Amino acid sequence: MKTTAARMNNMKLILERVCRIKAGSKLLVVADDYARAVSLGYDFMDVANTMGADAVLAVFKSRTFIAEEPPATVTAAMKAADAVLEITETSEIGHSSARKEATDAGLARCVLVSPIDGEDRLQIPISLKDFEIMKERTERIGEIETKGRKVRLTTAYGTDVTFSIEGRKAIPLTPLSDAPLAVAPFYAESAIAVVEGTTEGVIVFDSFIQGWKSMLPKPIRFEVKKGRALVDSVSCDTPEHVERFKKLITMDDMANICAAELGIGTSHIVPEDCVGYVVDKGRIGHVHLACGRNYDLGGTSKSVIHQDGDMTQATITIDGFTIMENGVLKV
Repeated sequence: MKTTAARMNNMKLILERVCRIKAGSKLLVVADDYARAVSLGYDFMDVANTMGADAVLAVFKSRTFIAEEPPATVTAAMKAADAVLEITETSEIGHSSARKEATDAGLARCVLVSPIDGEDRLQIPISLKDFEIMKERTERIGEIETKGRKVRLTTAYGTDVTFSIEGRKAIPLTPLSDAPLAVAPFYAESAIAVVEGTTEGVIVFDSFIQGWKSMLPKPIRFEVKKGRALVDSVSCDTPEHVERFKKLITMDDMANICAAELGIGTSHIVPEDCVGYVVDKGRIGHVHLACGRNYDLGGTSKSVIHQDGDMTQATITIDGFTIMENGVLKV
């Protein structure tokens, strides 16, 4: 791809302000073996090296589900890096045991960039001011969540569920957040691990399932009792989606823990219409709940999967205080 001035400036901004690299920094760029992920990974490695970093690119075979572990060689390399920049189509190292182990071993920063952002989107000038607005908004919501106890989440599509977040700390996932995990350049969310065993009610994913790379033609509905998605209750007017979702939440004995995470989108700069990619979860007004793993976010579930489902037109109350109403943030 021809590198325009705007694209080059955006890449440098991501490397300097989000990955926080400088001359001599050890940067590991990780891509799965899709053409656009590899291409974008190579471009970032090249730019980082021209900035004086010691950057390398690792490419591995694409994974079949979100949070599947990378190869052992990549896991080892992550522990030797100052920062990891992940550009993957079907994996999400941020939710892997490899990332948590690397963070515990001293990895300062793991930054996720969606390959979809490496095409025309990186030609759009990115404002540091927008990053700062996203950071402030996300941290404000995170403070409310960290102090909160009981959440009720409803949507116009039929979701009506309650759960506890008492004792859990929200994690701001923005380009400028100080958390070890960050997302760039258009994404932002406040993420918090839900207390296992506390979720009760009905969940309807009306927007998309992460990793499926398309919008849901019909919503997926299921019931949750004592923090577990009831597999036999999964329903959808698209039968193949019922079976596909059931397969995910039966991958191990913790895969149907739900909600494992509550994620509240806080970005006002995600370009174009929602198409069902990971970056779309970060849109302001979107909410997602995860099934499976959350111990990388401060929970106790060590499922092999971390499967997010996206929702719209949500109303969220925390200890009776409304922070979002019909998809509009109130804080």
